[in-house]
Amino acid sequence: MKRRKLRYVSREEAIRAAIKAKLEGKPVNDIVNMLKKMGHPISRSTLFRIFKRHGLVKKYKPRRLDVPDEVQELVVSLRKKGLTYREILDEILRSKGYRLTMAKLRTILERHNLVKHRTRYSETVIREIIKLRRQGYTYREIVDYIRLNYNIRVSWSKLYSLFKKHGLLKWRKKK
Repeated sequence: MKRRKLRYVSREEAIRAAIKAKLEGKPVNDIVNMLKKMGHPISRSTLFRIFKRHGLVKKYKPRRLDVPDEVQELVVSLRKKGLTYREILDEILRSKGYRLTMAKLRTILERHNLVKHRTRYSETVIREIIKLRRQGYTYREIVDYIRLNYNIRVSWSKLYSLFKKHGLLKWRKKK
């Protein structure tokens, strides 16, 4: 025999109780368990959506970096000299004796706007792709052409997003 779920309270009452508990400062796990006992279980993710709607979710605070200032300055200056991440890590370990993680290194560089978010394809390649699409070539033909001439593998999803941006999705070969 299948057990019927007990609903002692309505959804609105459950949400009201959850918001009240959140305002009292209870942890989300406790609120989930409380709602389960009340007979109207609501998942963590749904609760977070509800709390966000009511402005009860704390804004993200950037993590504090426990890296000494002189190490940070050294990282920035080394990066400006053109050293790779790996070389910077080794240099810091050698000169300062400080073991820096890759994640912290990236965070330091991001804060100084030194992280290059590279696009995989150059302007010429993108121009070439768009030109081919306008001439009516299929995805497969474009991918093969770019691989032959530029030795670059272009993914279909990248092509799709490019064409969407340039309004070339519904392009048909001209008769």
